[in-house]
Amino acid sequence: MFYYYFRSMKLLLLLSVFLSLLSCSNKISPAFKSNIYTATANTMVVNDGLMFSHRSYGDVDFTKDEKALKSILKQNRYKFDNVLVYGKTNTDPIYEYVILADSKNDWKTQHDFYIKDTVANNHTYTFIGISHAGYRPEPDFKYLSGSFKFGGNYNKGNETVMAVSDKYSYTSLFYTALTEITNYPVYDKQEESIKLQLQLTYASFLGPNKLYDILIKDWERGTVKHSITEIIKEKGIRGIEGVTRKILEETKDRNVVMFNENHFYPNNRKLVSLLLPQLKAQGFKYLALEALDETQDSLLNAGKAITIDTGFYTKEQNYRQLITAAQDLGYSFVAYESHGEGNREEIQTANLYAKTIGRDKNAKVLVLAGIDHINEVPGGDGIKRMSAIFKEKYNIDPLTFSQTGLAMYRYNFDDAMIVNSDFFSDPTFKRTDFQIVNNLSISDENVNFEYINTFKEKIQLNIFEYDTIKNTYISNVPYRACLVEENETLQLHLSPGAKKLIVLNKEGKVIEETIVKN
Repeated sequence: MFYYYFRSMKLLLLLSVFLSLLSCSNKISPAFKSNIYTATANTMVVNDGLMFSHRSYGDVDFTKDEKALKSILKQNRYKFDNVLVYGKTNTDPIYEYVILADSKNDWKTQHDFYIKDTVANNHTYTFIGISHAGYRPEPDFKYLSGSFKFGGNYNKGNETVMAVSDKYSYTSLFYTALTEITNYPVYDKQEESIKLQLQLTYASFLGPNKLYDILIKDWERGTVKHSITEIIKEKGIRGIEGVTRKILEETKDRNVVMFNENHFYPNNRKLVSLLLPQLKAQGFKYLALEALDETQDSLLNAGKAITIDTGFYTKEQNYRQLITAAQDLGYSFVAYESHGEGNREEIQTANLYAKTIGRDKNAKVLVLAGIDHINEVPGGDGIKRMSAIFKEKYNIDPLTFSQTGLAMYRYNFDDAMIVNSDFFSDPTFKRTDFQIVNNLSISDENVNFEYINTFKEKIQLNIFEYDTIKNTYISNVPYRACLVEENETLQLHLSPGAKKLIVLNKEGKVIEETIVKN
């Protein structure tokens, strides 16, 4: 009898220890791994499964890794359970806080903490503010604990994904921006489209890379019509040499020539770069770029180098190369973008005319603009674009080349094709004089430099001209920027001279610096 009693007590003791261990290990909420963290002016924590969001301050660092959070909780003398969120400030006042989801404990007896319970959607959320150095930031804790949103409104009123892009507009942290945009939650078709375009933009800033290839396929979803392919093959001029020759035949007697670009197709800029010397020989003097910010043309014309302020898209290395080549050839830059109220197309056209032909009647002007701005006839929106306004208002008929209309057809051709738009019956392809199929590679030729990514993660490699980098690397425009996969060998052609290499992880932290001479 005693034996069975002793055995029963032993089993109960073992069960008690097991349950105790189980309760101690159950410190993190199962929903923790579904948290999405977005950082703009403020930091947001969003959990779609719980239909919950929390707005925090920009100086709060959140622990996002479950292993790291377990380590933090293990060191804490308080046994928090079902931790959904953990954050700590990185500037004064220093404090930390947790948000628990359906805690099993009664925390109101802990008078050292700031405690607030909120019940919503059959869940109890417990905010626990933990002071440091004897200072209790009551206003901060009240704001943080009162910023919860639930149910149908949990994702309403939050900043859009554009806020992430804005945060990084004046930096060279392209991979960091791309990562945060990719992780940013969106909840409707329009926001999804904006998000994808921003992902593509920042991916395009990072040279040829696998992620861009995946994203661009997503963007280009649609039907490639066999009839259009046949027209390109039968009526088009094939190959970059033939395309260049045809373009120069058409441009020699024209005063205004317009090319368009999709802002996240870097090869659109490469074609224009290739044409710069020949067009200069034909007398083209002005290079008008939509991407230039106001007043930046005068700085470039004074011989100043590209900076982070030159323009949002000019940070992209092919755009940088375009501008540098144009400076070497003696082009005069023209910034014409509209930044005020009114009809954007009319204002842009007026700015462009006033800075070129309006004061130099024999001027020959090369324009690189966004997708629809060069159209000679209105699209579905009925808006007249720059080329049409030029013709009506100034009696100048621009010669127009679209590089965007046939983008999805480029996979059928080696490098480039050009087709007179008259051969198409579809009015979509007749809004410019010519359609160009641009499949030019932006990978380097004549490789003279290799970089092997030996880190256990994907990295951003920024290469700067050593004599131009000033202050912090973040506010400088890289000579080259590349997204390099783990164990990937990157091959580049670098110009002569010393270069500074900065390697960044996805958080934008420098993990390697070195100088190379070529």
